[in-house]
Amino acid sequence: MFKKIRLKKIKSVLIKSIPQIIILIVFLILGNILNLLENLKPLEIKDINSLPDNINRRVEFKADYIVNYYLETYEEEGEKEKTISNGYIGYNYDTDKYFGIEIDVDKSEDFEKTLEAYSELDFEKADKIPPTVKGVVYEMDEEEKQFFNESLESVLKEDLVISMFSEFTDEEWESFTDEEFNIMYEKLYEEVDKIEIKPEELAEYTDYYYIKYKEDNSYILELAFFSIFIAIFVFVLLYRLIKIIKFSRLIELKDKIYSNYDIREEELEQDFKLALNIDDLWIGNKFTIFSTEDYASFIKNEDIIWIYVEEEETSTKYGKKLCYYMIFIDNKYNQYRVKINKKDVFRALKTYEMKNNNLFIGYNEQLEQLLRTDINKFFSFDREQIHLAVVKKI
Repeated sequence: MFKKIRLKKIKSVLIKSIPQIIILIVFLILGNILNLLENLKPLEIKDINSLPDNINRRVEFKADYIVNYYLETYEEEGEKEKTISNGYIGYNYDTDKYFGIEIDVDKSEDFEKTLEAYSELDFEKADKIPPTVKGVVYEMDEEEKQFFNESLESVLKEDLVISMFSEFTDEEWESFTDEEFNIMYEKLYEEVDKIEIKPEELAEYTDYYYIKYKEDNSYILELAFFSIFIAIFVFVLLYRLIKIIKFSRLIELKDKIYSNYDIREEELEQDFKLALNIDDLWIGNKFTIFSTEDYASFIKNEDIIWIYVEEEETSTKYGKKLCYYMIFIDNKYNQYRVKINKKDVFRALKTYEMKNNNLFIGYNEQLEQLLRTDINKFFSFDREQIHLAVVKKI
């Protein structure tokens, strides 16, 4: 049983890591350096529909309008966050389609001007300053698509509101004061905002590609550092793979459980044969085993005195992300922390509630203080007199 758990971990890493290495090597051998040389001069394209045919190719394209933001990339600068690039939604009039543009903040002056003109409904001004996009074509990943869809939905709803004003004559339009216009716009938008636009409907207006701004001289630097980068990247992947393959503590747990608890091997095997498996967590009738890439451990279910969930905010390339961890505390006051998906939190907690009615489930600051200072009061705490929040935010 423990060997199966270990093999499952190794298989998962092999499936994820080996294709990455193979693709990387093939990409290097079959022409990435040639691609860099080719991209020293951008390919001028006239039709946004040609973006899928030019993935990883440097292109030059003139956008008709810049209509909204969809992405912000930033870096930490001391205690503050500094925006380093913005993602814009560009519009191509001929195809009636939208696409993404990612550009450094210090290079985005023209984009800000045309976005400001579009936001003010000054289309005459916006027509005079359509920015030229020069960069590499990429396909959006799932997270980028989500950000793009949220902004695109807002753009389409705003366009729908604007189209409603076409019922007015030029004289009526000019007679509106700014205050009257804003009031009408807000009322119309409130109605339009109730309309649900499905993802498949949004997909009719975009192919989910974006152009990432890239200067000419950056390719010269890439040619110089390309080999070093690839060597480091392959080394990191191989190191991670070897580390997981050598992951053997799950096997050692077998003897550890037998030495600490009076249980037969057949009984243990049966316990985990029926266990609930949630990612790296196996909840059996008597034992819980959990593992990460760095360690593995077990705990007897009846020894658990407290379980709660921690919510931790971490930074990613595309913004903030929430991670969730199951916190286990046993009767020897050992604490274990296991990562878990948000969607699995309720199912895991409900399973433990059914197996052990004597443990605390949920977080309370007073309980945490008593655990450190007065364990007798901790155990005598009246569950019905306190509020236990499922999640502790850190």
